[in-house]
Amino acid sequence: YEIKECDWSSDVCSSDLYGARRFILGLEGQTAPYRLGAWLNVNDHISSEVMLEAERWAQVAMTCEPVGENWRVRLYVDGQQVGEGMTEKLRVSDSVPDSLILGAEYFYLHCHYYRGLMGPVQVIERCLTSDEFVRLREM
Repeated sequence: YEIKECDWSSDVCSSDLYGARRFILGLEGQTAPYRLGAWLNVNDHISSEVMLEAERWAQVAMTCEPVGENWRVRLYVDGQQVGEGMTEKLRVSDSVPDSLILGAEYFYLHCHYYRGLMGPVQVIERCLTSDEFVRLREM
């Protein structure tokens, strides 16, 4: 699925949409262990079922695919699906600027900064399977 509303890598496309965020991937909690969390335009939230320990590298991923008028969101850690949910407030047809926030969010969710290092980052314009995430991790 290709998002065509605006350029994928930039977030504010219109002054009347200031503050809108389409996809946010972050950590929940002030200290380890953390949960992986996803916020969709800040209003919809999905959490991982597993905890992430400090001092350990983990491959984390989020997929978002349209299902009717909603988004199906899946969270992965080390190639294994650890969370899934459907948006209730963010619709596929909503005119929210395309954005993806990793690591730090300046305006919202200050408690969800990544604490540590971030390795290679990839943005892929389709939903991958668990097997594809495992292959990426092994590369």
